[in-house]
Amino acid sequence: KLQALLQELASYKALLKEMEALVVDKDITSKETKGDAAAIVASFNKLKEEWQSLTQKLPLLEKDIAAMQIWGEFDWAEVNGLERNGWHMNFFSCPERSFKEEWIESFNAMPVNHVGGICYFVTVTESDQLDIEAEAVRLPSKSLSALTSERASLMDSINTAHSKMTDCASMGILPIRRKISHLKGDVDLRKVKLGGEKKADGALILLEGWVPDENLASLKEMLDKNGIYYECRP
Repeated sequence: KLQALLQELASYKALLKEMEALVVDKDITSKETKGDAAAIVASFNKLKEEWQSLTQKLPLLEKDIAAMQIWGEFDWAEVNGLERNGWHMNFFSCPERSFKEEWIESFNAMPVNHVGGICYFVTVTESDQLDIEAEAVRLPSKSLSALTSERASLMDSINTAHSKMTDCASMGILPIRRKISHLKGDVDLRKVKLGGEKKADGALILLEGWVPDENLASLKEMLDKNGIYYECRP
């Protein structure tokens, strides 16, 4: 029982730390979320999962954009149109010193860009099988402008999800703090029970201790809630 309480307390403390990292004290609202602490945890974790799912899409999208920036803006529909007419456009890269001028005539090769000593070029041929000493480049199926637009939309979604998560944290911090306070009381009570003086063949446990005045009300509430008899003396 005590171990379970300690684990639950540690879990709520970790959640509180995460929530507090999202907001500053002045943003902690007095308009708290409805529901108990468990409902707040479920809501926050769901929003966090949505935000994480969106952010995980960003690196791959950035990679695709970086790949397309080398080639610039072009319409894949036109590339596919060439293929329907019996021509194949392929994308290659090779060290600049390895690019051969005869490829321009043999494969209709056209250099597109030079980056970091690498030549990026396309070929337009009737055959899709080329005997060429260059590395074939696989590109995303979307244009640079489409990918850029998709990134802007994704960033909007990420920011919205993060804002919702922050709002949930702002409204949930106070209830979570109270839950932690109650759990600490339960843990302390459990520890006292384990170390108390047993009476009536173990049917009763006699406890004696003190509590600061500012904690007396919450202690009484907890004792009453658990049906525990107590006497308070000044």
